[in-house]
Amino acid sequence: MGFLDDLKRQADAAKAMQTTDSGALERNAALTESACNTVFKYLASLVQQLNVLKPTSKIVYRLDKRHMIEKLQLTDFRADARRKRLRGAEVFDHVVFRYQMRSGQRLSITKNFLPDIELLETRLRQSGAQIRN
Repeated sequence: MGFLDDLKRQADAAKAMQTTDSGALERNAALTESACNTVFKYLASLVQQLNVLKPTSKIVYRLDKRHMIEKLQLTDFRADARRKRLRGAEVFDHVVFRYQMRSGQRLSITKNFLPDIELLETRLRQSGAQIRN
């Protein structure tokens, strides 16, 4: 019976380890869920305040040596939380904070060399700016 007892002890130890791991996973999931809920509530409150204040950005964006954009107004603040199912429970997948920067001004840029034009157009497209040729 020594061999059978040894297998039984190993199986009990493995079962206890799996139970401990699932318990730890559940605790970690509960802590993460609580933290995400707190962050989302904070961001939802912050969004309301920032949409009233409409602050300006302190960052200066340089398109090239001659063109720079500064003092963009930050608008349309949003907080979004997405959920998904995890081990049969609905939990937070991620929380996102977004806003838009606007100046309300049109900018006309003239370039003579094709590589310069392509480089600038690539940068502008990445920023989400509308480009007209």
